[in-house]
Amino acid sequence: MISSNSILIEKYGSGIKRIVNYFIESGLPKPTFQNQSNGFLVTVYGKDGENVTENRRKYILKIIQHNNTL
Repeated sequence: MISSNSILIEKYGSGIKRIVNYFIESGLPKPTFQNQSNGFLVTVYGKDGENVTENRRKYILKIIQHNNTL
């Protein structure tokens, strides 16, 4: 029997791969992922390699919320 935790971990793993592939296909630097105590932190960079501004962060989150395949 497969536990619900195993399924959740698999979804995280495949989701991270899809995110990284999306950035590569778009010609953007790969985001970085860091483990946190209650989850993980994703840092997204713009084309120039700089951290994304707060407005861009909000825009990215909006896109993710409206496209559940990301």
